[in-house]
Amino acid sequence: MAIGYGFLGYANISGIGNENHFRHFLTTGAFGIAFFMVMVIIAHVHTGRVLKSNWWIASGVLMLVGSTLCRSLIPFFEDLYHPLMGFSIILWAFPFIIYFFKTKDFLLNPRVDGIKG
Repeated sequence: MAIGYGFLGYANISGIGNENHFRHFLTTGAFGIAFFMVMVIIAHVHTGRVLKSNWWIASGVLMLVGSTLCRSLIPFFEDLYHPLMGFSIILWAFPFIIYFFKTKDFLLNPRVDGIKG
Protein backbone atom coordinates (compact mmCIF):
# COMPACT_ATOMS: atom_id res chain seq x y z
CA MET A 1 0.00 0.00 0.00
CA ALA A 2 2.83 2.35 0.88
CA ILE A 3 4.51 1.65 -2.46
CA GLY A 4 1.27 2.55 -4.24
CA TYR A 5 0.98 5.88 -2.44
CA GLY A 6 4.69 6.49 -3.03
CA PHE A 7 4.32 5.97 -6.77
CA LEU A 8 1.24 8.21 -6.84
CA GLY A 9 3.26 10.95 -5.16
CA TYR A 10 6.17 10.37 -7.53
CA ALA A 11 3.84 10.63 -10.54
CA ASN A 12 2.42 13.92 -9.26
CA ILE A 13 5.79 15.45 -8.42
CA SER A 14 7.58 14.33 -11.58
CA GLY A 15 4.65 15.15 -13.84
CA ILE A 16 4.79 11.84 -15.73
CA GLY A 17 1.05 11.41 -15.32
CA ASN A 18 -0.53 7.99 -15.64
CA GLU A 19 -1.56 7.97 -11.98
CA ASN A 20 -4.24 5.46 -12.93
CA HIS A 21 -1.61 2.73 -13.37
CA PHE A 22 0.00 3.50 -10.03
CA ARG A 23 -3.42 3.53 -8.37
CA HIS A 24 -3.54 -0.16 -9.21
CA PHE A 25 -0.90 -0.78 -6.56
CA LEU A 26 -3.74 -0.01 -4.17
CA THR A 27 -6.59 -1.74 -6.00
CA THR A 28 -5.15 -4.85 -7.66
CA GLY A 29 -2.25 -5.08 -5.26
CA ALA A 30 -3.14 -4.26 -1.68
CA PHE A 31 -6.89 -4.72 -1.91
CA GLY A 32 -6.68 -7.73 -4.23
CA ILE A 33 -4.33 -9.58 -1.87
CA ALA A 34 -6.42 -8.57 1.15
CA PHE A 35 -9.64 -9.83 -0.44
CA PHE A 36 -7.97 -13.04 -1.60
CA MET A 37 -6.58 -13.79 1.85
CA VAL A 38 -9.89 -13.02 3.57
CA MET A 39 -11.65 -15.39 1.18
CA VAL A 40 -9.05 -18.11 1.88
CA ILE A 41 -9.26 -17.68 5.67
CA ILE A 42 -13.06 -17.62 5.73
CA ALA A 43 -13.30 -20.68 3.45
CA HIS A 44 -11.10 -22.69 5.79
CA VAL A 45 -12.19 -21.44 9.20
CA HIS A 46 -15.94 -21.37 8.51
CA THR A 47 -15.87 -24.94 7.25
CA GLY A 48 -14.04 -26.27 10.31
CA ARG A 49 -10.71 -26.82 8.61
CA VAL A 50 -7.28 -25.96 9.93
CA LEU A 51 -5.80 -22.95 8.22
CA LYS A 52 -2.45 -23.87 6.74
CA SER A 53 -0.39 -22.63 3.86
CA ASN A 54 -0.78 -24.42 0.55
CA TRP A 55 1.00 -24.06 -2.76
CA TRP A 56 -2.08 -22.54 -4.37
CA ILE A 57 -2.38 -19.84 -1.70
CA ALA A 58 1.27 -18.83 -2.02
CA SER A 59 1.17 -18.93 -5.81
CA GLY A 60 -2.05 -16.88 -5.77
CA VAL A 61 -0.40 -14.15 -3.73
CA LEU A 62 2.63 -14.17 -6.05
CA MET A 63 0.36 -13.91 -9.09
CA LEU A 64 -1.44 -10.92 -7.56
CA VAL A 65 1.91 -9.24 -6.88
CA GLY A 66 2.98 -9.99 -10.46
CA SER A 67 -0.27 -8.54 -11.77
CA THR A 68 0.33 -5.35 -9.83
CA LEU A 69 3.89 -5.05 -11.12
CA CYS A 70 2.79 -5.57 -14.73
CA ARG A 71 0.16 -2.87 -14.40
CA SER A 72 2.51 -0.41 -12.75
CA LEU A 73 5.20 -0.86 -15.42
CA ILE A 74 2.93 0.46 -18.16
CA PRO A 75 3.88 4.15 -17.74
CA PHE A 76 7.56 3.24 -18.13
CA PHE A 77 7.07 0.89 -21.10
CA GLU A 78 4.16 2.39 -23.03
CA ASP A 79 5.05 0.44 -26.16
CA LEU A 80 4.30 -2.76 -24.20
CA TYR A 81 0.86 -1.58 -23.08
CA HIS A 82 -1.17 -4.49 -24.46
CA PRO A 83 1.11 -7.36 -23.33
CA LEU A 84 1.53 -5.86 -19.86
CA MET A 85 -2.20 -5.25 -19.54
CA GLY A 86 -2.95 -8.77 -20.74
CA PHE A 87 -0.50 -10.34 -18.28
CA SER A 88 -1.93 -8.17 -15.53
CA ILE A 89 -5.48 -9.30 -16.24
CA ILE A 90 -4.56 -12.98 -16.43
CA LEU A 91 -2.35 -12.88 -13.34
CA TRP A 92 -5.08 -11.11 -11.36
CA ALA A 93 -7.95 -13.41 -12.35
CA PHE A 94 -6.12 -16.74 -12.10
CA PRO A 95 -5.77 -16.84 -8.25
CA PHE A 96 -9.52 -16.38 -7.87
CA ILE A 97 -10.20 -19.12 -10.44
CA ILE A 98 -7.84 -21.47 -8.57
CA TYR A 99 -9.58 -20.49 -5.31
CA PHE A 100 -12.95 -21.44 -6.77
CA PHE A 101 -11.82 -24.91 -7.84
CA LYS A 102 -9.89 -25.57 -4.61
CA THR A 103 -12.67 -24.55 -2.24
CA LYS A 104 -15.96 -25.25 -4.04
CA ASP A 105 -16.27 -28.81 -2.74
CA PHE A 106 -15.81 -28.05 0.92
CA LEU A 107 -17.82 -24.83 0.76
CA LEU A 108 -20.83 -26.80 -0.51
CA ASN A 109 -20.58 -29.57 2.11
CA PRO A 110 -21.18 -29.62 5.88
CA ARG A 111 -18.41 -28.59 8.25
CA VAL A 112 -15.76 -31.26 8.80
CA ASP A 113 -15.67 -30.72 12.58
CA GLY A 114 -19.38 -31.53 12.95
CA ILE A 115 -20.38 -28.13 14.38
CA LYS A 116 -23.64 -26.81 12.95
CA GLY A 117 -23.46 -23.55 11.10
